[in-house]
Amino acid sequence: MVVLLLPLSALADTFALLAGDSLADIVKDAAATPGADTIQVASDYASDGVGVDVSGESLAFEPLDGAAYELPPLYGTSATLDITGAVITGGVQYPGAYFGADAYCALCLALGEVVLRDVEVATSANHGILVLDTSVSAEGLVIRDTPGRGFSHYSYTAETTVTLSGSEFYGNTAGAIKVYNGGGDVNFTLHNSMVRDNVSVEAAGLYVYGEDVAVLDTAFVDNRSRAGATLQLTSAGGTFTGVEMTGNSGAWGSLVYADLGGHDLVFSECSLAGGRTGFDGIVEGRGDLLVTGCTWAPEGIFERLDGSMHVEDNLIGATDDSMGVIYGYDTSLTVTGNRFCGGSARLVDFDGLVVATGSSVLFQTNVVTGVEGSGALLWSGGIDVTGVEGSNFEIIDNTFVANDTQALYAGDTTGLMFVNNLVQDSIAYFDLASFPEGAEGDYNLWHGASPTALVAFPTGWGANDVTGQDPLLVDAFDPFACYTEPGLQDGSPAIDAGDPARTDADGQSRSDIGAIDGTPGAGPSDDVDADADGYPADVDCDDDNAQVNPGLADDPYDDIDQDCDGSAASISYGGGCACDGALAGSPAFLLLALARRRR
Repeated sequence: MVVLLLPLSALADTFALLAGDSLADIVKDAAATPGADTIQVASDYASDGVGVDVSGESLAFEPLDGAAYELPPLYGTSATLDITGAVITGGVQYPGAYFGADAYCALCLALGEVVLRDVEVATSANHGILVLDTSVSAEGLVIRDTPGRGFSHYSYTAETTVTLSGSEFYGNTAGAIKVYNGGGDVNFTLHNSMVRDNVSVEAAGLYVYGEDVAVLDTAFVDNRSRAGATLQLTSAGGTFTGVEMTGNSGAWGSLVYADLGGHDLVFSECSLAGGRTGFDGIVEGRGDLLVTGCTWAPEGIFERLDGSMHVEDNLIGATDDSMGVIYGYDTSLTVTGNRFCGGSARLVDFDGLVVATGSSVLFQTNVVTGVEGSGALLWSGGIDVTGVEGSNFEIIDNTFVANDTQALYAGDTTGLMFVNNLVQDSIAYFDLASFPEGAEGDYNLWHGASPTALVAFPTGWGANDVTGQDPLLVDAFDPFACYTEPGLQDGSPAIDAGDPARTDADGQSRSDIGAIDGTPGAGPSDDVDADADGYPADVDCDDDNAQVNPGLADDPYDDIDQDCDGSAASISYGGGCACDGALAGSPAFLLLALARRRR
């Protein structure tokens, strides 16, 4: 039975879809009624699962009685749909032959536009939503348990916009989301969403081809790829901001596998917590890779092949693996302003924080503490006996404290600069078969450590070093506590003792030795903890409130920055920089938060 509601004349006609009605018939009636575009669906309407063709129509679906309702699969071309509060079930073959005879989906559109609000897709078809040259805006979308991919967007001829916000994708067995640019132009954003428990042969979380995407405040949790990664990019890049990744696994990367193809890829203010495989990520191809402001607890190595990689201002844990935390092959690596933390576990299969072959590496203003294990902290080439090419390393303005490995630096180097570094109670051995001509090492401070090498240091090496003098690190510093920093107290022999050709951040005084400049008045007072929450004032952003410190989770609903990461959490999945507790249980260490006082 079809019931025609009679609205005010100024409004478009509205149809009601009740139990026993045919949606296909009502769509036809709406098409024949001038101005009719709204179909209100009763919660007791029973979908028969037969697909309904909405080609050429402009239709709005909404609840009749305020409760969720069920829709059969919808398909068509040049349709404009606005759907609120629906559960879409069943599946229908995609219209036309473009995707072949095996493409079945719950919502299948070409050359159209769709707006979804609080829509759930639960289908036995091999695609939840499959759209071609169609713009999509979704808020509160749920796509679950699809025996295929949850959401697929293809762009060939049209410029489209896809925005998925406040949405959830879980239990899909060919991955969660795919964005494919075959010649069109896609403006794709995934925001404030959860991608969890998806599996795939390829990308389990997000697959992108030929496009730059934006992913904000979104969590990727416990996704499993059998022959790919959580994120997979082909000739593509984008920005990932406030993203949490934890518990994922993939044969080619628990985090990402990418061939940038000239695109740039940025991870900013993210929580990257490895996974259950030996690779965190593999990124190759031209383009710039930037990881900045993140908390990173690796489970395996991160490979950068070709191109460049910048790792800046992150909190990074050491990892137990055969190739190191970051491995660069024929690339340019810039590793600056990071905190590398070893924690309490001894790593038995550790080959380096940064391992590079045929690369140029700048390792500057990093703090490296508490790393214990086999291998060297930094390793250039020399990975095997096949004569792989070494790398050029510039190691400048770093602080190394309480590290116990086979060497500070090892391998087959093509060039080496070791200047303005502070080494205390730490490995100081250079495991090189020979020093390259022109290698430079000077203006370093050694305390509780004496530099040694397999062969003689070059002439003039260390002529201006500071040896045997306590650098007077601030009392609050603990090399095994990742949230404290080795600042310099007043009177430290490292202050103004660096290379006179280098200046402090003020551009006036001579450089200090180490990663962190001397701070006027820094000393025992740095260990003040007014609120007695276990976090000293120099790392606690509110030392008068014990409910605010770097060790707490950030409540996403109170506009308070509980975890001192610089921003209040906006979502329940990650919060702030999405670092809250995501790394707890890491096999190497417990990462909290890091308050920086870098130059």
